[in-house]
Amino acid sequence: MQRALREQVECVRVFLMPSALIEEITLKGMVPKDHEAAHIYRLPDSSPETLWFVLIEEIHKLSSLYGVASLQLDPRENNMSMNLNQSMEAAMSIDGALAAALVDYRSGMCLAQAGSGVNLDLAAAGNTQVVRAKLQTMESLGLRKGIEDILITLGDQYHLIRLVPNNVGLFLYLVLDKAKGNLALARYKLTDIERSLKV
Repeated sequence: MQRALREQVECVRVFLMPSALIEEITLKGMVPKDHEAAHIYRLPDSSPETLWFVLIEEIHKLSSLYGVASLQLDPRENNMSMNLNQSMEAAMSIDGALAAALVDYRSGMCLAQAGSGVNLDLAAAGNTQVVRAKLQTMESLGLRKGIEDILITLGDQYHLIRLVPNNVGLFLYLVLDKAKGNLALARYKLTDIERSLKV
């Protein structure tokens, strides 16, 4: 870090494990407060999937910021990004859909999102707690069959959480207008979307 700052490296990104509190404090102490090129992130968990998605997100940011061709993702990563976008478009095409997201409940991170009216990053973190609590309750009760979906009914909305069985650790989240949407049809279409997901 000191060498990078001394040589005025244009961009420095440091990713730390969740337990690296002392390292984070030490590294942040090295970086001047007005220094914009160096960023230090402590990951929310130690799973390889979380690191992978954080790296992809950071590469996208740096690519748009610096316009560097070498930062472009390889075709497989672009295909995954396209697939996620198509999945969100498909979710938003459901009658009455207000917002949709794909969430990693191991980290609480929102991997893809669409729509408005709901803070989807906050909803992703909150619904992660719902899913974890339900899985823990099922384990305590000795229930072996997996969760298909969780429905939260509000006065004018349905909030549907559908776990993705082919991609363990992920769930689809759909906010549906109660007056305009058909819950049975929405559940059916989410099943189609989950089958086409490639993450």
